[in-house]
Amino acid sequence: MTDKISDVVFNQQAKELLGILCDMDVPSSRLDLTMQNLKWLARNLALRNQSHLQFDSAMRLAASLQ
Repeated sequence: MTDKISDVVFNQQAKELLGILCDMDVPSSRLDLTMQNLKWLARNLALRNQSHLQFDSAMRLAASLQ
């Protein structure tokens, strides 16, 4: 049961993050939320998106999905 709840939470957070990222300047190859891409987002998202209204939410979600 815990695994199912964890999967649901992960999927909800991933969907929310993708919704935010689609409105940001992010290479399309980085929209596949693999562990490698989540780490890339944590390092590089601020370079072109720091002033985006949902930047903090995107960073929080990327960190929680790792």
